[in-house]
Amino acid sequence: MRRTRDLEEISVNNSLSVVFSSFNGEKTLRTMLDGFCRLHPPEASWQLIAVDNASTDSTRSILDAYQDRLPLVIIEENKKGKNNALNKAIDYVVGDLVVFTDDDVVPNENWLIRLQASAKAHEDYDLFGGQILPRWPVVPMPWLMSDLPLGMLYAITDPRWETGEIDVGNIWGPNMAVRKKIFDMGLRFSTGVGPDGSETYMMGSEGDFTRRLGKMDMKAWFCRDAIVEHLIRPNQMTQEWVLNRFFRHGRSSYKYDHLRDSATPRLFGVERWLYRKIVDSLVNIQYQRLRGDVNAVFKAKAAYYHLKGQLYQAKREKAVSV
Repeated sequence: MRRTRDLEEISVNNSLSVVFSSFNGEKTLRTMLDGFCRLHPPEASWQLIAVDNASTDSTRSILDAYQDRLPLVIIEENKKGKNNALNKAIDYVVGDLVVFTDDDVVPNENWLIRLQASAKAHEDYDLFGGQILPRWPVVPMPWLMSDLPLGMLYAITDPRWETGEIDVGNIWGPNMAVRKKIFDMGLRFSTGVGPDGSETYMMGSEGDFTRRLGKMDMKAWFCRDAIVEHLIRPNQMTQEWVLNRFFRHGRSSYKYDHLRDSATPRLFGVERWLYRKIVDSLVNIQYQRLRGDVNAVFKAKAAYYHLKGQLYQAKREKAVSV
């Protein structure tokens, strides 16, 4: 493992650590780090922990180029998986607040100040988040904006959310802060979920973590003024990418959204209702094609891919249980 900066050089009095992981992030990393260079610093000193997660592109050299411009600590995690990387970074955090983000965001200049102020003002809360806005590379096509769940697709927060208490499940990875005492209790991110370099990974990198916090009666606070922009790449605006996203979310839904029921009749070890829904979904796609409504056709296809993801996860869990 390599570090560009010995942690002894960073004051133990730091009140805030920012953590992100990058796997082959060269397309967005410079824009992201330039944004961090423009940040207004929080009250006390802070550090930025970057985890190079087995990248094979220029990620490492880009990170190295910012050593003199940011309070940057670079570590390496060669086992692929975002949550593997985040868990490794937790061993290096200092201060009372750990802020998590991604390698494809641009923070507002006051982002860290707002999160830190929220944490100081609301001592009864242990989880904090803020707005996540899209930065589109081009104007989105109508099919993409036709009532598709942009929160699920791009982690864009609902513009109607106001500052105040919020469900822990509505704190998302690009803009999430956690009190360090949570990790001192031994909690870590689940490594069987989240980006891992594959096309079929199960979504929910931080969702499993926040679910566990919710079960522990931890409370979350939303700060509308703590803003990051999520950099949407052109390939992420294609129908293929969106459908794959629905597939991955379907996997997560089957695992976490109480869809499993041991008492439900099964076929080949999988709930029969799931096969029935898939058939109904295919029929709906054909129906929408006959109607000639292009947007409705795509929404029907998205629902089908979501069900395919559920079926994929159901079969995986059956295989593990055998």
